[in-house]
Amino acid sequence: MHVEERGTGTPVVLIHGAGVDHRILLPLEPVFEESGGWRRLYVDLPGMGRSPVGDVASSDDMAAAVLAEVRERLGDEPFALVGNSYGAMIARRLVAELPGQVLGLATIAGVFVATHADRTAPPRTVLHEEPGLLDGADPAVAEGYAGIAVVQSREGLASYERFVHPGVLTVDTEGLARLGEHYAFAVEPEDAAPPFAGPALFLCGRQDDVVGYADAWDRLEHYPHASLVVLDRAGHNVLLEQPDQANAAVAEWLGRVREASGPAAPEEARAARSADRALPDDEGAVRYTWRGGFDDDELNALHAEAFEHRVLDDAWHDQLERHSLGWVVARDADRLVGFVNVVGDGSVHAFVEDTAVASRARRQGVGTRLIEVAREQAAAAGCEWLHVDFDPHLRAFYFDACGFTPTDAGLIRLR
Repeated sequence: MHVEERGTGTPVVLIHGAGVDHRILLPLEPVFEESGGWRRLYVDLPGMGRSPVGDVASSDDMAAAVLAEVRERLGDEPFALVGNSYGAMIARRLVAELPGQVLGLATIAGVFVATHADRTAPPRTVLHEEPGLLDGADPAVAEGYAGIAVVQSREGLASYERFVHPGVLTVDTEGLARLGEHYAFAVEPEDAAPPFAGPALFLCGRQDDVVGYADAWDRLEHYPHASLVVLDRAGHNVLLEQPDQANAAVAEWLGRVREASGPAAPEEARAARSADRALPDDEGAVRYTWRGGFDDDELNALHAEAFEHRVLDDAWHDQLERHSLGWVVARDADRLVGFVNVVGDGSVHAFVEDTAVASRARRQGVGTRLIEVAREQAAAAGCEWLHVDFDPHLRAFYFDACGFTPTDAGLIRLR
């Protein structure tokens, strides 16, 4: 099963809904970065994203597969859970299976009643249509967005295209159809387990015609420390339609989870200070984050622009988590405009790689600030030397602007 990991600290497992992949939950990254000290494990459910469907043919199979993956990666380490839509069904099952290990549960537009005809949900409603919004959009994107949005906007369409549609394209349709035939659990999790006393959050859209919000209310007594948050002008993609309010609710829940789980362990406290941390900047609107969040698609696009090659399909997160000391992400609002990778040797040497700045952000000091942050964080990690190699036309940037000094070095071409 493919799991994309980000950050360090207390684990939180995030499970997406049916018919998409883990990217639908990436809008939560700023919340985790701001809070600090969370190791995020974004699951691609079997048959979606990068996870083959295998022999999963029912929701009971799905829950067993996720449970096995969690046990393999975390052992008996306590963790928090976030479940979106169908992923909330799976998360509720994990709470029932591992009540002493789950620190807290958050459901986002969560499924609480499996059979659609039995759900209490409002009729399909569109509160605002923006004329001409979908003109020129990819037909599949336009159809998908128009079918789910309650309040249409350019920002919402862009978010759908970035976080939802790519996952739709990955779905194993035959596998998903097989799952649909055995969608309900044999036994509902709350009917098979005692009440869950950890911090919980049920985040719902007031106009969600897929799952509604009333069914979450009906299960509230099973979760005595749950908050039910229902946001107006939001449907099933509540994270995308009301991002500020949704993120605030999740941030409040994270605070309760942290408080209930006791003081952070020393390694978690260090992680909260050094990982996923926004750093002060003097560049106006651009925000620089050490080990900041990004998705592979946007970094592949930035790398292609900066190094003038075709857009690749590199798995950046997998590479960075295995080989890097850290990296710096630069964002102008929600747009990725800069990136640099810092590779360490495990001792005193660090190496700058893949410095990339979007064309629209060049000659504004972004590249220089990326290197400054890389230098600061490498030093904080105990490194004594920061190395870089570059093409001749970048001598002025690295030597004059960034402070590197010329030195003898050697290179052997291996292939």
